[in-house]
Amino acid sequence: MGSLVEMPVLCLIPLLYTGLYAFRVLNTRTFCAGLLGLLLPYWILFTYAFCADEMALFGAWWQALGQLLVWDYAGIPLSGWLLVGYLILLFLYCVSYVATNGRRYKIRTRLFLLFLTWWTFGGLLLWMLLPLAWDTLVAIPLLGVSLLAGHTFVNSSTRMSNLVFLSMSVCLMLMSAYNCVWTL
Repeated sequence: MGSLVEMPVLCLIPLLYTGLYAFRVLNTRTFCAGLLGLLLPYWILFTYAFCADEMALFGAWWQALGQLLVWDYAGIPLSGWLLVGYLILLFLYCVSYVATNGRRYKIRTRLFLLFLTWWTFGGLLLWMLLPLAWDTLVAIPLLGVSLLAGHTFVNSSTRMSNLVFLSMSVCLMLMSAYNCVWTL
């Protein structure tokens, strides 16, 4: 239902099914229930638009969706590029840590980390495919990277991980200072 207000929410459906598959709860019943839950608000909107003879209401949604599919990266400010670069670097470090030390964890923890990895990768991919909705879509990889980084930095206590943690913290403070200075 949120995709009626924000179009990019519709792009989270593949990530939802990836998560269902990763946690081994995807079957025919949950797949059909997910599709019905996705289509119900649109069916209600189409029925209202058809009965009220206001099909332009339904058409406006499709036009807004078509406008999102334009690949125009000029609208992304420098702070957005810095944030995504920061997220990609931190994501690559966390994924390398999880890949090398994944055997130490229980199966459920490994499944959750795998889901977070795919969630973050999918969010970054959506961010690249829909640049006009960057401010909405940047929250998806931000959530995944924050959980992966928390897991990584809590479970590793090497000199390298401490150095990466400190350097990423300094970069985050510098980016915050940059955003504060340029938004005044």
